[in-house]
Amino acid sequence: MRAERDSGGFAAIIASTIADNRKTFYKGLLIVIILCVAVGMRIHQNRASAVTVKESSPSQVQKDAQAFYVDVSGAVKSPGVYKASRKTRIFQIIEKAGGLTENADLDAVNQAAYVKDGEKIVIPSKATEGENIGGDASSTAGISSDGKVNINLALKDELMTLHGIGEVMADRIIEQRTNSRFQSIEDLKSVKGIGEVTYSNLKDDITV
Repeated sequence: MRAERDSGGFAAIIASTIADNRKTFYKGLLIVIILCVAVGMRIHQNRASAVTVKESSPSQVQKDAQAFYVDVSGAVKSPGVYKASRKTRIFQIIEKAGGLTENADLDAVNQAAYVKDGEKIVIPSKATEGENIGGDASSTAGISSDGKVNINLALKDELMTLHGIGEVMADRIIEQRTNSRFQSIEDLKSVKGIGEVTYSNLKDDITV
């Protein structure tokens, strides 16, 4: 009888030990599951951050693509090619070029105008008394050595020497070039009132 009681007690001890081990096992398993979930969430957050960075990259590329270059020369301290953007104005490009020289003709340039991609910006100089462009005594600021009228530099009276260009049209040409310099003689057709016929009559007598 005693042996049976001892045997029964021993079995109870074993059963209790197994039950305790199960509790410990389940607790350990729960901790492992919690750690796995935490690690998984951390990895997901890192991937989401990486995706956010990648998605923001195209906007930076687009911003860089909006940049372009303009060529500045004439009465500036450091002529050259400078980087600009869609909203860059002429006075900002002049600052990049070191500023204006003392003899720069401010009346011939609209410093508030926007620059264009690939534009050639020439800041003219003031003509001093007795000074001649190119050393030719017969030439003036807006007349080239071959006798053609420079539509970017010519004075009002010089523009009016062209066939079909009167006082009103000369004023329009000056206003147009003040806002945006003519890049080619064909640009003269952008002036209101100058069509194909007028342009054909004077294209051989003008230059830029």
